[in-house]
Amino acid sequence: MQLFPLQSQIIEANDNLIEKIAASLENNQQVLKNKDILVVSSKVVALCQGRTKQLNNPDDKNELRELVKEEAEKWYPGDLVDFTLKYNIIIPNAGIDKSNARPGTVILWPTAPQKTVDDIRSALITKYNLTDLGIILIDSRCQPLRQGVSGISIAYSGIIGVEDNRGEPDLFGRPLAITRQSKADELACAANLLMGEGNQAIPFVIVREAPIKFTNIPQDSLMEQFIDPKACIFNAVFNY
Repeated sequence: MQLFPLQSQIIEANDNLIEKIAASLENNQQVLKNKDILVVSSKVVALCQGRTKQLNNPDDKNELRELVKEEAEKWYPGDLVDFTLKYNIIIPNAGIDKSNARPGTVILWPTAPQKTVDDIRSALITKYNLTDLGIILIDSRCQPLRQGVSGISIAYSGIIGVEDNRGEPDLFGRPLAITRQSKADELACAANLLMGEGNQAIPFVIVREAPIKFTNIPQDSLMEQFIDPKACIFNAVFNY
């Protein structure tokens, strides 16, 4: 598997995302090929959607909290940050972020993530005359009791992002009972390693020759990645 980071000029609110991807490909002397996967930062998608908010007082935690509550599907106030459920993902502050935003501005999470990745895929397939292409929309987040952040898939298109391994044999021939492999999350982590968290200016990463299956069947990747809390192995923690 190969990964190719694509540096970009600074992307501003309401820029054309497909034009920015095309410019990054050209400036980095890269081309999209069949069976490539393009990993895209949620932040640049949100910017291109105009999903920014100017704060009246950037230091007012209550103002930010009210915005978080507006954006969240469920809201759980905390001492360090507010935890929220957004698109069936547990994420601090509904994904709202001040980093890499203009002073006094915050960037929200993109709207309609499944339609967004489907539209990006369709536009790039047409533009570059491709048949198989994957798109993964990612962000980074903390894991409970783990230091640091890692990548997570918000939505994907054109790939089997969660592979069901139930029934397959282990090394000793015993069938796997509950295992599913989140390949979209694993590729999100790999791409996020190259994107970085600071001034690297790498909002796109091409993943090539990944061990993943492609599909042209319409998907609901948000639900494919979701597991009901009652079936989640962390259920006891939720109850606690």
